[in-house]
Amino acid sequence: MGSSLVRDVLGLLVLALVIVRQLRPRVLNPTRMLIPPLLFVVIGVSSDKRLGHELSGRAGLSLFGAGLVVALVMGVLRGRSIRLSRQGAEVTATGTPLTAILWATTLAIRLALAAVAATLAAPEGIGEVFLFVAATLAVQSAYVLMRAGSVPAGGPA
Repeated sequence: MGSSLVRDVLGLLVLALVIVRQLRPRVLNPTRMLIPPLLFVVIGVSSDKRLGHELSGRAGLSLFGAGLVVALVMGVLRGRSIRLSRQGAEVTATGTPLTAILWATTLAIRLALAAVAATLAAPEGIGEVFLFVAATLAVQSAYVLMRAGSVPAGGPA
């Protein structure tokens, strides 16, 4: 139980670090952008031993699907909110105030989904939360990388 709690807290701290880093200028590195979503998949699957059981019912599976739709939409919106600029061969990404607002909105919607799940007697575990984070980060990263390919030299996008 103790190691699971430590893993969950570390996962939440990593999420906070990822969000803070997105708000600062950083050179895009596709390999580094893959690490957080993969890390959250590993944390999500390994930290929730009841994950399969929680997703076996209709309500749990429906809410998980709704969460993935939210993850997709919010990932795209946050990806659009990030300012990109090219300096030579490097593309720099900088989160905007809108990025921060969209992160707060993403987390608020996720909490609302968890509340609905509890109301429907389909409580979610930490595994679903971390899989949601993995999905929304993966979509955001993919969208930013797609946009980065069309950034003109010396100009923002």
